[in-house]
Formats: sequence, C-alpha cells, structure tokens
Amino acid sequence: MSMGWFTTIKVEMERVMSNLDVEQLNQRVGQAVARHRKALGMNQEDLAEKLGVGLEAISRLERGRIKPTLVRLLELAEVLGCSVNDLLSETSVNPGDQARYLEQLLARLKQADRQLVVDMVKQLSDRLAQS
Repeated sequence: MSMGWFTTIKVEMERVMSNLDVEQLNQRVGQAVARHRKALGMNQEDLAEKLGVGLEAISRLERGRIKPTLVRLLELAEVLGCSVNDLLSETSVNPGDQARYLEQLLARLKQADRQLVVDMVKQLSDRLAQS
C-alpha cells in the first residue's frame, strides 16, 4: 500500500470530521460496522475474536463511544469483507458519497422496489427543497 492512499483516507476523514461533530461521526461509523457485521451473520463476539479484542471494545465501537484509528478501520474492513471507503462513505456528508451509498442500497432491491424508493426520495427531496 502506498502512502498516497493513507494520506487520501486521512484527508477525507479530516474533511468529514470538520463537517460533522466527532461524536456523531463515531456513531455513524459504529452503525456502519454493525450493519456490515450483521449482513455477514456475525455477532459482536465473532467480530471481537477475529480482531483480537474484547467484546466490550466492539460494543463501544458500534455505539460510537470510541473513535476507531485508521489501522482499526483497515482491520475492520478486511474482516468485514468491505473497503474502508464503504465504512466511511456511509458516514460522509458529501453528496457523491451519499449517492454511492444509496446506489448500494438500491442494488439489492428488485426493479419495481427500486423505482418505488426513487419516487419516494424524489417526492421527499422536492418537498424539503421548498422548505
């Protein structure tokens, strides 16, 4: 891995943190970890064992009580079979990141259900834009 990649992640994390309160960011990262863990059918104990940490550490991480280091994010991504970007894009306030996250969610749905969600998002967006 090149230092450029780490620098890019660090810069993105700093940008996100400047736009979000750190506590809220920690909660969102924890929620993303929990979603990925559950999607794999893992419980917190399984994840703790794979990372070589205690169950309480995973519980605190998923509740947003602790801020994971970059190294821990890399370990989590490897164990959860996703990228660090997957974990962070779910927490980002960047519209492009949010669109990619919505794309991932929509990809799991049948075509008719995707259209329903898109229609609902459009209606909600139109209404909120008027506020």
